[in-house]
Amino acid sequence: MTNILADSVSAQTTDQKPESWLTNLVKTFVFSVVVVLVCAVVWGLVGYFTNTIYFWAAIVIGLLVSLAAMSGFKRVNLGIAVLMLIPCLALTLLSIALGDFLYYTLMGVKAAQLDLLTSIGQVARTFIDYEISSKDGRASLLLGGIGALVGFFYTVRSN
Repeated sequence: MTNILADSVSAQTTDQKPESWLTNLVKTFVFSVVVVLVCAVVWGLVGYFTNTIYFWAAIVIGLLVSLAAMSGFKRVNLGIAVLMLIPCLALTLLSIALGDFLYYTLMGVKAAQLDLLTSIGQVARTFIDYEISSKDGRASLLLGGIGALVGFFYTVRSN
């Protein structure tokens, strides 16, 4: 009786194939892109409806993006942490910048009475220069960077 039970258990464990590193990488990439886009939309809409930016929102975005980017790793050692710091920071700043782009586009629709496509075109022409040179743009990116670092170190520490 125990041999039948042992054979059944071993057959079940050998049928389960571990996920490959490539599968984990693709899942992590897709999950990260979705999180970046969702956070960007939330950042832009919160900014639009409240006409302000929030430090805690940048930290939450940094945390969520870092969790998404690190989700493919079962264990995070120092090498992985060092390797993933720049992508987590870049993805968080990308999310903040996309959220700012959405905010400026919506403000163009509201304030300048432009249609959505015209507003997107107007914002696209000047966005990079304005984001870097304006006080609001620099504050958004700075808060996003701080949020990314806080979120990244929390994610690494919790693994």
